[in-house]
Amino acid sequence: MYIIDTQQFRVFAEAVARLEPSFGSGRIEPCQIKILCGEIMNVWPASIFPGLDVPDEATASPSRAAHDPASADDLEELLVEMDRLG
Repeated sequence: MYIIDTQQFRVFAEAVARLEPSFGSGRIEPCQIKILCGEIMNVWPASIFPGLDVPDEATASPSRAAHDPASADDLEELLVEMDRLG
């Protein structure tokens, strides 16, 4: 689990809530969420930093690895949880 500053989390949640569906697919794309994670929370995947020595446990997430790519249901769950946290 990672705990971040509440204000930063609220800024992220508000940015997610304002996302517009992709023109091509008509849905919010996983890459839109990923970009917000990087831009607002400074959370980036190790894959964009070639040569970076990152411990395996930092990049591996067994629970997420077995999960399908982000879907509209995932986004809805995220938004509900963010709303609950306030």
